[in-house]
Amino acid sequence: MMIDLPIDYNSILDTIVENVQTIPFRKRYWLIRTNSGTFYDTFKENNFVGLDHSQISLRDLSRLRARFHDDFLFLSAIKESVADFYTPDLETGERTKNDRSISLIANQIFKFYTQVKKGDLVIIPSYSSSKVAFGIVKETYIAEFSEEELDRIDVAEQFLNKRVEWIEDFDRVSLDPNIYKMFTAHQAITEVGKYADVIERTLQDFFVLENEAHLIINVQKEDGINARSLFGLGYNFLEILEDVIYALDIKNVSSNDFEVEVNINSPGKIDLKSRIKKGTVLAFLTLAVFGGGYESKGYTLKSDGLPGLIKAITEAINEYKDREQDRAMQKAIFDQYKDKLNVKEVDDMLKIMKQVDDNQDKPK
Repeated sequence: MMIDLPIDYNSILDTIVENVQTIPFRKRYWLIRTNSGTFYDTFKENNFVGLDHSQISLRDLSRLRARFHDDFLFLSAIKESVADFYTPDLETGERTKNDRSISLIANQIFKFYTQVKKGDLVIIPSYSSSKVAFGIVKETYIAEFSEEELDRIDVAEQFLNKRVEWIEDFDRVSLDPNIYKMFTAHQAITEVGKYADVIERTLQDFFVLENEAHLIINVQKEDGINARSLFGLGYNFLEILEDVIYALDIKNVSSNDFEVEVNINSPGKIDLKSRIKKGTVLAFLTLAVFGGGYESKGYTLKSDGLPGLIKAITEAINEYKDREQDRAMQKAIFDQYKDKLNVKEVDDMLKIMKQVDDNQDKPK
């Protein structure tokens, strides 16, 4: 006789959490200027970013690096070479660049050559930053372009270059206002890691950064956002989540675990975040179910493995959602607020499920 054992939803959630990728601690974020937009299209169309290095040749950089493995000594050698490039004026004996400018140029060359690495994220602005492109660096070492590429990209030889896979570009007006602060830095290359959470929520709806899981709710309403609708959405969603936690007997998770960060632009984003990753994953799945499902972007999945576990959770949430009349009323209230704010469906659901399934197949 077969006995149906109760489903342990806590174990299922723990398994999902273990397999969701965390943004690597070593990942860095770089704003790279395009000479007031002059090179924006060139970088985008040819899948690379570059830094002008007319003050020192790539051959000399490689020679210095081979000689000085210590970063401090390598940077000092670059500064000397840059200083030599700006020869003193014959009449005054003064260099055409002061020490501060020479140090700045050397540091920029050093950063691009040694610190921009495979897996880092780069951001480039167009003219007046009206468009902003985001991409992933594909190689740590300086790119070697073929003769054909050099013929096609007429500026390539004047740059230190690294290949990039571009993810997406945005009109500046559609970006989180917190990203605007990055553009106050006018150096050719600037590390912008302090904006990592803002950058990541621009690009994806669910991510784990520095041991904190983020669920992004995209509010797409074009005109002003009604305060009652905004706060009603949040309140009702957390009430639904609390009921799901109780119904599935989820341990050590509460709607009180969440903090919220709201970009109140219209359209805008609501960032629900928690260090209790299990709770954020459950919130993600709950939003997908109550938001109308998770078919998007043409992703396909295996029918077994972790997607099956995710399916078990979502089926349980669906069963909870449909079980009683008052829950139907609760969903109707949530839908009312969601529709008023034109909340985007969770596009990243299948992507996350695919990522989880792929991670399961990797050797531990």
